[in-house]
Amino acid sequence: MYKVSVVLGIRPDFIRTSKVLKLLDAHQEVRLTIIHTGQHYDANLNDVFFNEMKIPKVTHQLDTRGKNHNEQHSKLIAQLSDVLEQIRPDCVVFLGDANATIGCIAPLKLGIPIAHIEAGMRSYNWEMPEERNRVIIDRVADVLYAYQDDYRVQLIQEGIPAHKIVVTGNVIVDVIEEFKFAHSNWEFKEISPNRYALMTLHRNEHMTNPEFAQKIMDDVGQATGVDELNIPTVLIEMPRLKSLGLKYPPNFIVIPPVGFFDFIKMERAAKIEYTDSGTNQEVASYLGTPCVVTRGCTERPECGDCGTTVLAYPGNIVAATYHVLGTAHNKDFTLGDGKSSSRIVDDLVDRLRNNFYREQSPALDIFKLNHFKMYNRHTVSGFNYDY
Repeated sequence: MYKVSVVLGIRPDFIRTSKVLKLLDAHQEVRLTIIHTGQHYDANLNDVFFNEMKIPKVTHQLDTRGKNHNEQHSKLIAQLSDVLEQIRPDCVVFLGDANATIGCIAPLKLGIPIAHIEAGMRSYNWEMPEERNRVIIDRVADVLYAYQDDYRVQLIQEGIPAHKIVVTGNVIVDVIEEFKFAHSNWEFKEISPNRYALMTLHRNEHMTNPEFAQKIMDDVGQATGVDELNIPTVLIEMPRLKSLGLKYPPNFIVIPPVGFFDFIKMERAAKIEYTDSGTNQEVASYLGTPCVVTRGCTERPECGDCGTTVLAYPGNIVAATYHVLGTAHNKDFTLGDGKSSSRIVDDLVDRLRNNFYREQSPALDIFKLNHFKMYNRHTVSGFNYDY
């Protein structure tokens, strides 16, 4: 039986991997352990997300809280290293680009194979902490699961051997297909379906710049409150956003965070969505909900290819609103077929059976050849080293 550890830290990543986790947990050849880094840890995560989505329970809980990223990363690597030495898994799986992915240093140093789901995404903005995380884990992973062929091409251009890359489609499609009509307790009391905008704002670059976040709010209020549209905006207010003390436009309805089933229902029924979330723009694209991404760049350009998503910063949000509302959804482009999680699990188990094909690795052959050349150049007695 192969021991597989999955390391996750934030709510969206537990949602995205929910199908993968359930498939691994049910696989006869796999013994699954789930390691929670503690980046997002609260009752809503445990009681709502785990229960309503029937995600296997966390087996190891870390505490990586710290006053800055460096402190969080150092705690993560140290604590994860201790847990992995205890478990000795055959593979460690990471998803996405959150701080949890920096934990890849721990299995790397221990010689444990690493799998990265959501590989190859690039925003080309090195100022984003997530961009650095993506590049780091993609460089050290033994297998990289890319959602789109464009991501595979990106990884090959960066020097990643092609045999390490598997194009799977987007796992979020699997999750939406399973739960898009699940029971929700959300009721449309003050609003009507297709007669409201939905908004979230949470990214660090916005939370650390209240003036800029206020401009986003003002522009969204202007876009949705004018006569041509004139609809309320339902803002899901996360605790960090609430702490900024922003002044919301008069047409805003502010509500606390909701469960995944409630959010899917709200997103499906919204006339338009405003978000800086990567996951939310994917869900909007798949559901066909017009979406304005309040960022200057995105690592998910395929959402724009779907015809439902456009990027906009303050000054352009009003124009972007009417542009995306008038754009036809590209039904010929798809994020996935609902089988991405199965592809990942099947491939991962196959690689575990074959020791990640390390003995047949072209990259290892090149390494041996280069080592041979260097050794001969700097050794009087010649080469006599047996791998």
